[in-house]
Formats: sequence, structure tokens, C-alpha cells
Amino acid sequence: MPYLASGQDIKMIAPDFILPDVLTDRNWSLYQVADGRPVVVMFLGNHCPYVKHIESEISKIAKIYYNEVAFVAVSSNNVASYPDESPEHLKAQVERLGFNFPYFYDDRQQVARELKVIYTPDFFVFDKDKKHIYHGQFDDSRPNNNIEISGRDLINAIENAVNEEKVVGEQKQSFGCKIFTE
Repeated sequence: MPYLASGQDIKMIAPDFILPDVLTDRNWSLYQVADGRPVVVMFLGNHCPYVKHIESEISKIAKIYYNEVAFVAVSSNNVASYPDESPEHLKAQVERLGFNFPYFYDDRQQVARELKVIYTPDFFVFDKDKKHIYHGQFDDSRPNNNIEISGRDLINAIENAVNEEKVVGEQKQSFGCKIFTE
């Protein structure tokens, strides 16, 4: 999945994957959760310092946009390599942060492969018709770079989805912890 430069347009449609939610152990499809709204698909994890750096702000943003946009998190990390990525640990992360969205466990890494995700955290925004409008970073903040956490890039994409507008400008690639697909 290439990152979009200003003026480019990708016609990808969100894959309607079905995965278990770590909190309820119920299988959900992405389209069930979206329910006709724009949707943010976030690749997160429990062990990654880049995710830990922004996870509280992710929770806040999801609560602000709760009525307008669906949010889902996906963990596609290899549990054999990272035991903290087990459903039990992810459930504790959900409870600790008060996430108000499903957190899917992608044990076969099928969704990460389909969307060509390399790192956690990584973010996709799809409009109400499930057309891809954004793939990139949360913001310019990273652990220890002294840039304030704002969620600017993701918020801009969410606002564009809500207002049925294209995302304008460069979409910066996410960076963080590599997802192993072995």
C-alpha cells in the first residue's frame, strides 16, 4: 500500500475482515462495526513503545468522534515473539485505557498482510463508502523527540472523512515497531 502524495487518489476499498474482539471474544466484521460511518483502522500493540507513547491520546480522539466515526484496533503482532501481544494482555490494555472500540486479534496476520502494514502504530481512514482516504502516521511525535502529541495527521483525516472531503497533502509513513509476519 503506497503512501499518498498530494493530489494522488487510491481506489482501495476497506477489506471486510472478521476477527475476534479481545474484550468480548465476539467475532465482528469491519463493516458491522462501521455501520455506514467512516472508519479508522488502527494497527496497535501492547509492547511497542511507539504505541504506548500515543495510546492515551488515541483513546481521547476515539471518544471525541465516537458518534461520527467507527474505530477499530487490530493487533497483528507475533505472540511467539511478543508474549505481551496475547489477547489477555490486549484486553488489559483496553481496560486500562478505556478504549471504546473493538480491539481485534489478528493471529494469522491476515489483515496486516492484506493492507501491507509494516509497523505499529499505523492508521487507515476509510470514508462512509469504505473507500480509502488515508494511510499514515498519528502525528510527528515519537518517544523522546520532544514533539507534543497532537494526533494532528489522524484528526485531519478523520475531519476530512466526516466532511466527505479528500485528504490534502502528504501522508507520512508510520514508524514504530515492526510487525513480524513469520
